[in-house]
Amino acid sequence: PAGANIAGAAGTRNRDRSFAIFSTIGTVGYSLSQPIFSAFTGRFGITRSYYLALPTLCLAFLYLSLSSTGIEGPEKELDFIEFRKIIKKRLAPILLLFFIMVLRSAFVISVVTFLAKAFDDWGFPRSVYSIAAPVFMLSGAGGILLAGYLTHRIRPRKLMVATLTIFLPFFVLFLLNGKNGAIVHTFVLLAISGFIIHGGHAANIVMGHRVAPEMTSTISGILMGFAWAVSSFGPTVTALAGDTIHGFPGIASGFLIVSALPVIAATLSLLLPTEVDG
Repeated sequence: PAGANIAGAAGTRNRDRSFAIFSTIGTVGYSLSQPIFSAFTGRFGITRSYYLALPTLCLAFLYLSLSSTGIEGPEKELDFIEFRKIIKKRLAPILLLFFIMVLRSAFVISVVTFLAKAFDDWGFPRSVYSIAAPVFMLSGAGGILLAGYLTHRIRPRKLMVATLTIFLPFFVLFLLNGKNGAIVHTFVLLAISGFIIHGGHAANIVMGHRVAPEMTSTISGILMGFAWAVSSFGPTVTALAGDTIHGFPGIASGFLIVSALPVIAATLSLLLPTEVDG
């Protein structure tokens, strides 16, 4: 959340584009973390896995030591009374943005968690399903970056509604093609689904910054750390819903059920005030 505040402030008038770049880099890192971790620990062992944290620590110390890279965020110090007044006045849009992020993230976390299981259910070999999650997330990174550059042409609310709904037919086709063993079509549709559903991710957080510019760090904490923690219910629902829908065997049934969550989020986004567009 602190990094999100700095990234947003760095963009000034181009906050959407700046934050999209920040989110894209993070998503790329997340998508590559599993294969990098597996390759490293396979060669050097799990006991030396902490070595992978050293580049991050070095970059953090480098950032702190170079004062010229410091970027002051728009947040000002607030006492409890001012904080309470702001929250009370803008509670409705903050809650809407929070639940939109929770519902989208619950779906994304569920897909990333069980993609390998789905491909295994469909009979694909490990060499194939081991790259499924990186494909989904790397495509999502591209969606975040493109969306950041489209916000000056498309209003963020419209962009959010579009990304939370248009992904659905592609995702259903992904499930059907996976069941039929069409490997190329399955991966293409998975990539398209990831590209679209991630498109509104950065806009979701930047909207929160616009709603409460006096407390952007707090908003980032609510819409990132706290929302992501709450959205961890997604994999549980996915697992419990496995094998419940005819024609979608195994974990695919759970995927189909949680794919309704972003559509619910799209409905909530229609209730957002116009001020979130900036």
